[in-house]
Amino acid sequence: MTLCREDENELKPVLEDMKKENGTGETSLWTLAKLVSVMGEFDLAEQYYKRLLPEILSSNDPSLRNVYADLAVIASQKKKYSESMKWRIKSTKLKQAVPEFDSIASGILHDYIPIVNSDLELQESIGVGTFGTVYRATWKSKHYTVAVKRLNLTHLNDKAEKIFFKELSLLNNIRFPNIISCYGACTEIGNYALVIEYMALGSLHKILHEDKKTLNWPEKLSIAFQMASGINYLHTQNNPILHGDIKSSNCLIQRAHGGYMAKLCDFGLAKTKKEMMRQTVSKSAFAGTLQWAAPEILRAERYTLKVDIYSLGIVYWELAATKRPYDDFEELAIRPYVLANERLEIPDSTPSKFKMLIDECWSPHPDTRPESSELVKILESILPQGNYLVASVPFNEKVLNKIPRNDDSSSPA
Repeated sequence: MTLCREDENELKPVLEDMKKENGTGETSLWTLAKLVSVMGEFDLAEQYYKRLLPEILSSNDPSLRNVYADLAVIASQKKKYSESMKWRIKSTKLKQAVPEFDSIASGILHDYIPIVNSDLELQESIGVGTFGTVYRATWKSKHYTVAVKRLNLTHLNDKAEKIFFKELSLLNNIRFPNIISCYGACTEIGNYALVIEYMALGSLHKILHEDKKTLNWPEKLSIAFQMASGINYLHTQNNPILHGDIKSSNCLIQRAHGGYMAKLCDFGLAKTKKEMMRQTVSKSAFAGTLQWAAPEILRAERYTLKVDIYSLGIVYWELAATKRPYDDFEELAIRPYVLANERLEIPDSTPSKFKMLIDECWSPHPDTRPESSELVKILESILPQGNYLVASVPFNEKVLNKIPRNDDSSSPA
């Protein structure tokens, strides 16, 4: 962001230290406003808040109420009591006009672009995830096709809900070509939702097992490389992020540059899922994920980032075999089969290096599975020259007002 005054350059190192201490990610106007307010720099904080106001989506947005309330406090600290009263009146009027929204969610998700429920026009359901149903939708004020994940949190206790929103707030700072972008959040009670990038072709699972689309080996290896790149990005953060739910339905696909763009979704909520599993019986805890679960998870042992590598190996097998994993198994037979160190048969038509890679990924011993960075290097060496260089520009919140119109068949790139 552009700093608005020269004295902000002196504050920048302090702000960075405070952001690290508080666990916040990349700088936003809201983050800076709150931090400099805590530091007693009320004039500077006021400037940030007033610069933030034009970025608020609409006059009845719930987050606007928080901005007004913060401006009231700042004015009071500056002994401008009439101005403080003006902001408090604005905040109160907005509170009366806008449906109440959850204080925990709105407080933790304040760095997301706030999106009111009335600005989203839901269309058909395009998937069901761990935490709710995903819809294709129109973001009306932006004339933009998006995916909206309606969050069903009724099955979470208070502890799990707090963990969930904390993890979501961390994900807001993730920007990488092979990871799905999150555009904003709705935090109105009963309408919790994430507004994310729409990928028109749907999931890899849909392409392979429902559409029965034939992919050639360069395309398969490109998708494998892009998935590894996304995982490597998560695993190599300063605070490494465990995806925790790698499977073909959590890899979304889009046509791009004459090939396929692959992006991971439903990542980074491992602590929430762990808390949910602790509260549920094992059968329901593994519903829909058993085929991709690493042995250490099936044994309810402590696990590391290497569970993502195991799951990736199962997805790579899907690419090679174009079959659902353990499709001819009874569900109760999968766990003992995996724990006996048995593995699915890899087709003979699989390139030898990729076959070896699958074997390494689903090793029963986590320590012998490759690191994500090794996967990227190996796949890069296997791919035909240039085929792995499929990329897109990461979504930038600052250019939201420049988003072009698109039809229902297109998607953000």
